[in-house]
Amino acid sequence: MEKKSLNRFVIFYILAASLIARIILLFLPHPIWWDSAVYIGMAKYIYTFGREGIFESVRPLVWPLILGIFRATNIIFVGRILEILFSLGIIFLTYKIADKLIDRETAVLSSIFIACSATFLFFSLKLYTEIPSTFFALLAIYFYLKNKYLISGIITAVAFQTKFPQGIIFIPLLFSIIIKNINLKEKINYLLGFIVTICPLLIFNKIQYGSFTYTFIEAAAIVKDAGIWIFQQPWHYYLLGLLKENIFLLFALPGIIFMINRRKYLISAIFILFLIYFSQMPHKEYRFFILFIPYICILAAYGIKNTIKHKNLVLALVLIISLVSVSINFISESTEDFDRASEYYRFLENKDIKNRVLISDPTINLYLKKNAELLYYPVFNSSLAKYWQLEIAKSNIDYIFINSCEGGLICPPTDPTCESEKIKLLKYLNRDYEKIYEKIQGRCEYIIFSS
Repeated sequence: MEKKSLNRFVIFYILAASLIARIILLFLPHPIWWDSAVYIGMAKYIYTFGREGIFESVRPLVWPLILGIFRATNIIFVGRILEILFSLGIIFLTYKIADKLIDRETAVLSSIFIACSATFLFFSLKLYTEIPSTFFALLAIYFYLKNKYLISGIITAVAFQTKFPQGIIFIPLLFSIIIKNINLKEKINYLLGFIVTICPLLIFNKIQYGSFTYTFIEAAAIVKDAGIWIFQQPWHYYLLGLLKENIFLLFALPGIIFMINRRKYLISAIFILFLIYFSQMPHKEYRFFILFIPYICILAAYGIKNTIKHKNLVLALVLIISLVSVSINFISESTEDFDRASEYYRFLENKDIKNRVLISDPTINLYLKKNAELLYYPVFNSSLAKYWQLEIAKSNIDYIFINSCEGGLICPPTDPTCESEKIKLLKYLNRDYEKIYEKIQGRCEYIIFSS
Protein backbone atom coordinates (compact mmCIF):
# COMPACT_ATOMS: atom_id res chain seq x y z
CA MET A 1 0.00 0.00 0.00
CA GLU A 2 2.86 2.37 0.90
CA LYS A 3 4.59 1.65 -2.44
CA LYS A 4 1.43 2.47 -4.40
CA SER A 5 0.99 5.67 -2.43
CA LEU A 6 4.62 6.64 -3.10
CA ASN A 7 4.23 5.97 -6.84
CA ARG A 8 1.13 8.16 -6.89
CA PHE A 9 3.12 11.18 -5.69
CA VAL A 10 6.34 10.55 -7.64
CA ILE A 11 4.85 12.15 -10.76
CA PHE A 12 4.47 15.45 -8.91
CA TYR A 13 8.14 15.37 -7.89
CA ILE A 14 9.07 14.66 -11.52
CA LEU A 15 6.93 17.56 -12.73
CA ALA A 16 8.38 19.88 -10.08
CA ALA A 17 11.96 18.99 -11.05
CA SER A 18 11.12 19.43 -14.74
CA LEU A 19 9.57 22.82 -14.05
CA ILE A 20 12.60 24.01 -12.09
CA ALA A 21 14.96 22.89 -14.89
CA ARG A 22 12.91 24.79 -17.47
CA ILE A 23 12.64 27.92 -15.35
CA ILE A 24 16.44 27.97 -15.04
CA LEU A 25 16.79 27.59 -18.82
CA LEU A 26 14.09 30.20 -19.43
CA PHE A 27 16.29 33.00 -18.10
CA LEU A 28 19.33 31.98 -20.11
CA PRO A 29 19.91 33.51 -23.58
CA HIS A 30 18.25 31.67 -26.47
CA PRO A 31 18.46 32.64 -30.12
CA ILE A 32 15.23 32.76 -32.10
CA TRP A 33 15.58 30.02 -34.68
CA TRP A 34 14.22 30.12 -38.22
CA ASP A 35 10.90 28.29 -37.73
CA SER A 36 10.22 30.13 -34.48
CA ALA A 37 10.51 33.47 -36.29
CA VAL A 38 8.15 32.21 -38.99
CA TYR A 39 5.46 31.15 -36.50
CA ILE A 40 5.68 34.46 -34.63
CA GLY A 41 5.49 36.31 -37.95
CA MET A 42 2.44 34.28 -38.96
CA ALA A 43 0.80 35.08 -35.62
CA LYS A 44 1.29 38.80 -36.29
CA TYR A 45 0.09 38.44 -39.88
CA ILE A 46 -3.12 36.58 -38.98
CA TYR A 47 -4.22 38.90 -36.18
CA THR A 48 -3.39 42.12 -38.04
CA PHE A 49 -5.01 40.88 -41.28
CA GLY A 50 -1.73 41.05 -43.14
CA ARG A 51 -0.58 44.49 -42.01
CA GLU A 52 2.35 43.03 -40.04
CA GLY A 53 4.40 39.85 -40.02
CA ILE A 54 4.93 37.21 -42.68
CA PHE A 55 2.94 34.23 -43.94
CA GLU A 56 3.90 30.80 -45.25
CA SER A 57 0.87 28.99 -46.60
CA VAL A 58 2.27 25.50 -46.02
CA ARG A 59 2.62 25.94 -42.27
CA PRO A 60 -0.09 24.57 -39.93
CA LEU A 61 -2.10 27.33 -38.26
CA VAL A 62 -2.85 26.25 -34.69
CA TRP A 63 0.47 27.33 -33.13
CA PRO A 64 0.45 30.79 -34.79
CA LEU A 65 -3.18 31.20 -33.73
CA ILE A 66 -2.25 30.43 -30.10
CA LEU A 67 0.81 32.70 -30.15
CA GLY A 68 -1.15 35.51 -31.77
CA ILE A 69 -3.42 35.81 -28.76
CA PHE A 70 -0.42 37.23 -26.88
CA ARG A 71 0.95 39.46 -29.66
CA ALA A 72 0.38 42.61 -27.56
CA THR A 73 2.68 41.24 -24.83
CA ASN A 74 6.23 39.88 -25.02
CA ILE A 75 5.19 37.14 -27.44
CA ILE A 76 8.53 35.31 -27.27
CA PHE A 77 8.59 35.10 -23.46
CA VAL A 78 4.91 34.14 -23.23
CA GLY A 79 5.39 31.58 -26.00
CA ARG A 80 8.18 29.95 -24.01
CA ILE A 81 5.98 29.86 -20.91
CA LEU A 82 3.30 28.12 -22.98
CA GLU A 83 5.81 25.57 -24.26
CA ILE A 84 6.95 24.87 -20.70
CA LEU A 85 3.33 24.18 -19.74
CA PHE A 86 2.84 21.98 -22.80
CA SER A 87 6.02 20.03 -22.01
CA LEU A 88 4.89 19.44 -18.42
CA GLY A 89 1.56 18.32 -19.86
CA ILE A 90 3.39 15.80 -22.07
CA ILE A 91 5.18 14.32 -19.05
CA PHE A 92 1.91 14.09 -17.11
CA LEU A 93 -0.06 12.60 -20.01
CA THR A 94 2.69 10.05 -20.69
CA TYR A 95 2.33 9.00 -17.06
CA LYS A 96 -1.48 8.87 -17.21
CA ILE A 97 -1.57 6.90 -20.47
CA ALA A 98 0.97 4.35 -19.21
CA ASP A 99 -0.92 4.05 -15.92
CA LYS A 100 -4.21 3.50 -17.75
CA LEU A 101 -2.84 1.01 -20.27
CA ILE A 102 -0.35 -0.87 -18.10
CA ASP A 103 0.37 -0.03 -14.45
CA ARG A 104 1.66 2.74 -12.20
CA GLU A 105 5.20 1.41 -11.95
CA THR A 106 5.57 1.56 -15.74
CA ALA A 107 3.95 5.00 -15.71
CA VAL A 108 6.49 6.37 -13.24
CA LEU A 109 9.49 5.00 -15.16
CA SER A 110 8.19 6.21 -18.53
CA SER A 111 7.61 9.72 -17.15
CA ILE A 112 11.18 9.74 -15.78
CA PHE A 113 12.49 8.69 -19.19
CA ILE A 114 10.77 11.52 -21.02
CA ALA A 115 11.45 14.12 -18.31
CA CYS A 116 15.17 13.31 -18.56
CA SER A 117 15.30 13.49 -22.36
CA ALA A 118 17.85 16.14 -23.39
CA THR A 119 16.17 16.70 -26.78
CA PHE A 120 12.77 17.11 -25.17
CA LEU A 121 14.15 19.51 -22.56
CA PHE A 122 15.94 21.88 -24.90
CA PHE A 123 13.16 22.08 -27.47
CA SER A 124 10.81 23.10 -24.67
CA LEU A 125 11.94 26.70 -25.21
CA LYS A 126 12.36 26.93 -28.99
CA LEU A 127 8.78 27.90 -29.96
CA TYR A 128 8.63 25.05 -32.46
CA THR A 129 5.49 22.98 -33.09
CA GLU A 130 6.83 19.64 -31.83
CA ILE A 131 6.00 20.26 -28.16
CA PRO A 132 2.44 21.67 -28.48
CA SER A 133 1.46 19.16 -31.19
CA THR A 134 2.71 16.22 -29.12
CA PHE A 135 0.73 17.49 -26.14
CA PHE A 136 -2.46 17.54 -28.23
CA ALA A 137 -1.71 14.07 -29.67
CA LEU A 138 -1.31 12.59 -26.18
CA LEU A 139 -4.43 14.39 -25.00
CA ALA A 140 -6.36 12.80 -27.88
CA ILE A 141 -5.09 9.36 -26.84
CA TYR A 142 -5.94 10.05 -23.21
CA PHE A 143 -9.56 10.93 -24.07
CA TYR A 144 -9.74 7.85 -26.30
CA LEU A 145 -8.72 5.70 -23.31
CA LYS A 146 -11.42 7.48 -21.26
CA ASN A 147 -13.96 6.47 -23.98
CA LYS A 148 -14.63 10.10 -24.88
CA TYR A 149 -14.41 9.54 -28.63
CA LEU A 150 -15.91 12.80 -29.88
CA ILE A 151 -13.45 14.90 -27.84
CA SER A 152 -10.63 12.57 -28.89
CA GLY A 153 -11.50 13.11 -32.56
CA ILE A 154 -11.59 16.88 -32.13
CA ILE A 155 -8.20 16.97 -30.39
CA THR A 156 -6.67 14.59 -32.94
CA ALA A 157 -7.59 17.15 -35.61
CA VAL A 158 -6.08 19.95 -33.48
CA ALA A 159 -2.83 17.96 -33.15
CA PHE A 160 -2.79 17.41 -36.92
CA GLN A 161 -3.34 21.12 -37.57
CA THR A 162 -0.51 21.97 -35.17
CA LYS A 163 1.98 19.72 -36.98
CA PHE A 164 0.81 17.68 -39.95
CA PRO A 165 2.71 14.40 -39.21
CA GLN A 166 0.71 14.14 -35.97
CA GLY A 167 -2.12 12.95 -38.21
CA ILE A 168 -0.41 9.55 -37.98
CA ILE A 169 -2.20 8.89 -34.68
CA PHE A 170 -5.55 9.14 -36.49
CA ILE A 171 -5.01 5.78 -38.22
CA PRO A 172 -4.43 3.51 -35.17
CA LEU A 173 -7.00 5.38 -33.07
CA LEU A 174 -9.69 5.04 -35.75
CA PHE A 175 -8.84 1.37 -36.32
CA SER A 176 -8.95 0.69 -32.55
CA ILE A 177 -12.37 2.29 -32.33
CA ILE A 178 -13.68 0.35 -35.35
CA ILE A 179 -12.73 -3.03 -33.86
CA LYS A 180 -13.94 -2.10 -30.36
CA ASN A 181 -17.13 -3.65 -29.08
CA ILE A 182 -19.03 -0.35 -28.83
CA ASN A 183 -22.13 0.99 -30.54
CA LEU A 184 -21.99 2.55 -33.99
CA LYS A 185 -22.74 6.04 -32.68
CA GLU A 186 -19.62 6.03 -30.52
CA LYS A 187 -17.54 4.84 -33.47
CA ILE A 188 -18.90 7.61 -35.67
CA ASN A 189 -18.29 10.25 -32.97
CA TYR A 190 -14.51 10.01 -33.29
CA LEU A 191 -14.59 10.40 -37.07
CA LEU A 192 -17.20 13.15 -36.79
CA GLY A 193 -15.12 15.11 -34.29
CA PHE A 194 -12.06 14.89 -36.54
CA ILE A 195 -13.87 15.87 -39.75
CA VAL A 196 -15.81 18.77 -38.26
CA THR A 197 -12.64 20.24 -36.70
CA ILE A 198 -10.61 19.95 -39.89
CA CYS A 199 -13.36 21.33 -42.17
CA PRO A 200 -12.48 25.03 -41.65
CA LEU A 201 -8.94 24.38 -42.89
CA LEU A 202 -10.22 22.45 -45.92
CA ILE A 203 -12.68 25.24 -46.78
CA PHE A 204 -9.98 27.89 -46.32
CA ASN A 205 -7.67 25.93 -48.67
CA LYS A 206 -10.42 25.72 -51.30
CA ILE A 207 -11.29 29.42 -51.13
CA GLN A 208 -7.72 30.69 -50.91
CA TYR A 209 -5.84 28.25 -53.14
CA GLY A 210 -8.49 26.40 -55.15
CA SER A 211 -7.78 22.99 -53.60
CA PHE A 212 -9.02 21.38 -50.37
CA THR A 213 -5.66 19.64 -49.85
CA TYR A 214 -3.33 22.42 -51.07
CA THR A 215 -1.61 23.01 -47.71
CA PHE A 216 -0.88 19.32 -47.09
CA ILE A 217 0.44 18.59 -50.59
CA GLU A 218 2.61 21.71 -50.73
CA ALA A 219 3.95 21.13 -47.22
CA ALA A 220 4.95 17.57 -48.13
CA ALA A 221 6.67 18.81 -51.30
CA ILE A 222 8.63 21.52 -49.49
CA VAL A 223 9.75 19.22 -46.67
CA LYS A 224 10.86 16.72 -49.29
CA ASP A 225 12.88 19.23 -51.35
CA ALA A 226 13.80 22.31 -49.27
CA GLY A 227 17.28 22.08 -47.78
CA ILE A 228 17.44 18.36 -48.44
CA TRP A 229 21.18 18.59 -49.13
CA ILE A 230 21.56 19.87 -45.55
CA PHE A 231 19.09 17.62 -43.72
CA GLN A 232 19.32 14.38 -45.68
CA GLN A 233 20.28 11.44 -43.46
CA PRO A 234 20.27 7.62 -43.76
CA TRP A 235 17.19 5.61 -42.84
CA HIS A 236 18.68 4.53 -39.47
CA TYR A 237 19.24 8.14 -38.30
CA TYR A 238 16.51 8.02 -35.64
CA LEU A 239 17.43 4.53 -34.44
CA LEU A 240 20.96 5.70 -33.67
CA GLY A 241 19.54 8.91 -32.23
CA LEU A 242 17.47 6.91 -29.76
CA LEU A 243 20.62 5.20 -28.49
CA LYS A 244 22.35 8.55 -28.07
CA GLU A 245 19.30 9.87 -26.22
CA ASN A 246 19.30 7.07 -23.69
CA ILE A 247 20.74 3.56 -24.07
CA PHE A 248 17.88 2.15 -21.97
CA LEU A 249 15.43 3.00 -24.76
CA LEU A 250 16.67 -0.24 -26.34
CA PHE A 251 14.26 -1.94 -23.94
CA ALA A 252 11.44 -0.68 -26.16
CA LEU A 253 11.98 -3.79 -28.31
CA PRO A 254 11.06 -6.29 -25.57
CA GLY A 255 8.43 -3.77 -24.48
CA ILE A 256 6.72 -4.08 -27.86
CA ILE A 257 6.81 -7.87 -27.61
CA PHE A 258 5.32 -7.87 -24.11
CA MET A 259 2.61 -5.39 -25.16
CA ILE A 260 1.65 -7.55 -28.14
CA ASN A 261 1.50 -10.62 -25.89
CA ARG A 262 -0.95 -8.72 -23.70
CA ARG A 263 -2.99 -7.82 -26.83
CA LYS A 264 -2.29 -4.12 -26.28
CA TYR A 265 -1.34 -2.79 -29.70
CA LEU A 266 -2.05 0.95 -29.67
CA ILE A 267 1.22 2.43 -28.33
CA SER A 268 3.36 -0.01 -30.32
CA ALA A 269 1.43 0.75 -33.52
CA ILE A 270 1.74 4.52 -33.07
CA PHE A 271 5.47 4.31 -32.35
CA ILE A 272 6.17 2.00 -35.30
CA LEU A 273 4.14 4.18 -37.70
CA PHE A 274 6.01 7.31 -36.60
CA LEU A 275 9.37 5.55 -36.89
CA ILE A 276 8.60 4.23 -40.38
CA TYR A 277 7.28 7.60 -41.57
CA PHE A 278 10.24 9.66 -40.36
CA SER A 279 12.84 7.02 -41.29
CA GLN A 280 11.74 6.96 -44.93
CA MET A 281 11.64 10.76 -45.18
CA PRO A 282 14.93 12.06 -46.67
CA HIS A 283 14.62 15.26 -44.58
CA LYS A 284 15.60 14.26 -41.04
CA GLU A 285 16.09 16.39 -37.96
CA TYR A 286 16.57 15.23 -34.40
CA ARG A 287 13.73 17.45 -33.16
CA PHE A 288 11.22 15.21 -35.01
CA PHE A 289 12.12 12.56 -32.45
CA ILE A 290 9.94 14.49 -29.96
CA LEU A 291 6.79 13.41 -31.81
CA PHE A 292 7.30 9.77 -30.88
CA ILE A 293 9.40 9.94 -27.74
CA PRO A 294 6.43 9.45 -25.32
CA TYR A 295 5.57 6.13 -26.96
CA ILE A 296 9.09 4.71 -26.94
CA CYS A 297 9.46 5.81 -23.30
CA ILE A 298 6.34 3.84 -22.36
CA LEU A 299 7.53 0.80 -24.31
CA ALA A 300 11.05 0.97 -22.84
CA ALA A 301 9.69 1.32 -19.31
CA TYR A 302 7.45 -1.70 -19.81
CA GLY A 303 10.35 -3.66 -21.30
CA ILE A 304 12.50 -2.89 -18.25
CA LYS A 305 9.69 -3.79 -15.87
CA ASN A 306 9.37 -7.26 -17.40
CA THR A 307 13.06 -8.07 -17.93
CA ILE A 308 15.09 -6.53 -15.10
CA LYS A 309 14.73 -7.34 -11.42
CA HIS A 310 16.96 -4.62 -9.93
CA LYS A 311 14.89 -1.65 -11.04
CA ASN A 312 16.39 0.76 -8.51
CA LEU A 313 19.81 0.25 -10.12
CA VAL A 314 18.29 0.85 -13.54
CA LEU A 315 16.60 4.01 -12.30
CA ALA A 316 19.91 5.34 -10.94
CA LEU A 317 21.66 4.58 -14.25
CA VAL A 318 18.84 6.25 -16.20
CA LEU A 319 19.23 9.42 -14.17
CA ILE A 320 23.06 9.43 -14.47
CA ILE A 321 23.03 8.87 -18.24
CA SER A 322 20.31 11.47 -18.70
CA LEU A 323 22.20 14.07 -16.65
CA VAL A 324 25.34 13.47 -18.74
CA SER A 325 23.31 13.81 -21.95
CA VAL A 326 21.65 17.01 -20.72
CA SER A 327 25.05 18.44 -19.70
CA ILE A 328 26.53 17.73 -23.15
CA ASN A 329 23.54 19.36 -24.84
CA PHE A 330 23.76 22.32 -22.47
CA ILE A 331 27.41 22.91 -23.39
CA SER A 332 26.48 22.74 -27.08
CA GLU A 333 23.59 25.15 -26.52
CA SER A 334 25.71 27.63 -24.59
CA THR A 335 28.26 27.89 -27.40
CA GLU A 336 25.69 29.24 -29.87
CA ASP A 337 26.23 32.69 -31.33
CA PHE A 338 23.63 34.84 -29.59
CA ASP A 339 24.78 38.14 -31.07
CA ARG A 340 24.23 37.61 -34.76
CA ALA A 341 24.56 41.23 -35.94
CA SER A 342 21.65 42.38 -33.77
CA GLU A 343 21.78 45.89 -35.24
CA TYR A 344 21.08 44.31 -38.66
CA TYR A 345 17.92 42.61 -37.43
CA ARG A 346 16.76 45.67 -35.48
CA PHE A 347 17.62 48.17 -38.22
CA LEU A 348 13.97 49.05 -38.93
CA GLU A 349 12.70 48.69 -35.37
CA ASN A 350 10.15 51.41 -34.57
CA LYS A 351 10.67 53.03 -38.00
CA ASP A 352 7.81 54.15 -40.18
CA ILE A 353 7.97 52.24 -43.46
CA LYS A 354 5.73 53.14 -46.38
CA ASN A 355 6.55 50.58 -49.06
CA ARG A 356 7.68 46.98 -49.47
CA VAL A 357 10.35 45.26 -47.38
CA LEU A 358 12.03 42.12 -48.77
CA ILE A 359 13.84 39.78 -46.39
CA SER A 360 15.94 36.63 -46.79
CA ASP A 361 15.66 35.71 -43.09
CA PRO A 362 12.32 35.58 -41.19
CA THR A 363 13.93 36.83 -37.96
CA ILE A 364 13.83 40.42 -39.28
CA ASN A 365 10.03 40.42 -39.16
CA LEU A 366 10.16 40.25 -35.35
CA TYR A 367 11.26 43.90 -35.26
CA LEU A 368 8.98 45.28 -37.97
CA LYS A 369 5.61 46.92 -37.46
CA LYS A 370 4.81 46.11 -41.07
CA ASN A 371 4.40 43.05 -43.24
CA ALA A 372 7.48 41.70 -45.04
CA GLU A 373 7.94 39.62 -48.20
CA LEU A 374 10.10 36.50 -48.20
CA LEU A 375 12.87 36.28 -50.79
CA TYR A 376 13.31 32.56 -50.14
CA TYR A 377 9.72 31.31 -50.16
CA PRO A 378 8.56 28.74 -51.08
CA VAL A 379 12.01 27.44 -52.16
CA PHE A 380 14.88 29.59 -53.36
CA ASN A 381 16.03 28.41 -56.81
CA SER A 382 16.83 29.81 -60.25
CA SER A 383 13.15 30.54 -60.99
CA LEU A 384 12.71 32.55 -57.80
CA ALA A 385 16.01 34.38 -58.40
CA LYS A 386 14.74 35.41 -61.86
CA TYR A 387 11.43 36.53 -60.37
CA TRP A 388 13.15 38.84 -57.88
CA GLN A 389 15.38 40.26 -60.61
CA LEU A 390 12.20 41.60 -62.20
CA GLU A 391 10.68 42.71 -58.90
CA ILE A 392 13.64 44.81 -57.77
CA ALA A 393 13.11 47.03 -60.80
CA LYS A 394 9.94 48.30 -59.14
CA SER A 395 10.32 51.58 -57.27
CA ASN A 396 7.97 50.71 -54.39
CA ILE A 397 10.54 48.60 -52.51
CA ASP A 398 12.03 50.51 -49.57
CA TYR A 399 14.42 47.94 -48.07
CA ILE A 400 15.97 44.61 -49.03
CA PHE A 401 17.70 42.50 -46.36
CA ILE A 402 20.29 39.97 -47.54
CA ASN A 403 21.75 37.43 -45.11
CA SER A 404 24.25 34.91 -46.51
CA CYS A 405 24.37 32.88 -43.31
CA GLU A 406 20.92 31.61 -42.47
CA GLY A 407 20.20 29.64 -45.63
CA GLY A 408 17.44 31.70 -47.21
CA LEU A 409 19.39 32.26 -50.43
CA ILE A 410 21.32 29.00 -50.60
CA CYS A 411 20.94 27.34 -54.00
CA PRO A 412 19.96 23.68 -54.33
CA PRO A 413 22.86 21.58 -55.70
CA THR A 414 20.38 20.07 -58.17
CA ASP A 415 19.72 23.47 -59.79
CA PRO A 416 22.76 24.17 -62.03
CA THR A 417 21.71 27.71 -63.03
CA CYS A 418 20.69 28.92 -59.58
CA GLU A 419 24.10 30.30 -58.55
CA SER A 420 24.48 32.33 -61.74
CA GLU A 421 20.94 33.73 -61.37
CA LYS A 422 21.63 34.63 -57.73
CA ILE A 423 24.79 36.47 -58.77
CA LYS A 424 22.73 38.42 -61.31
CA LEU A 425 20.22 39.28 -58.60
CA LEU A 426 22.95 40.61 -56.29
CA LYS A 427 24.47 42.59 -59.17
CA TYR A 428 21.12 44.21 -59.86
CA LEU A 429 20.78 45.10 -56.19
CA ASN A 430 24.25 46.67 -56.09
CA ARG A 431 23.52 48.61 -59.27
CA ASP A 432 19.97 49.84 -58.62
CA TYR A 433 19.88 50.17 -54.82
CA GLU A 434 22.01 51.89 -52.21
CA LYS A 435 23.89 49.68 -49.77
CA ILE A 436 23.12 51.30 -46.41
CA TYR A 437 24.40 48.55 -44.12
CA GLU A 438 27.05 45.88 -44.45
CA LYS A 439 28.67 43.66 -41.85
CA ILE A 440 30.79 40.53 -42.08
CA GLN A 441 30.69 38.37 -38.99
CA GLY A 442 32.58 35.10 -39.32
CA ARG A 443 31.32 33.36 -42.43
CA CYS A 444 28.17 35.49 -42.51
CA GLU A 445 27.56 38.63 -44.54
CA TYR A 446 24.70 40.96 -43.61
CA ILE A 447 23.62 43.61 -46.14
CA ILE A 448 20.74 46.07 -46.29
CA PHE A 449 19.83 47.79 -49.54
CA SER A 450 17.56 50.81 -49.78
CA SER A 451 15.89 52.41 -52.79
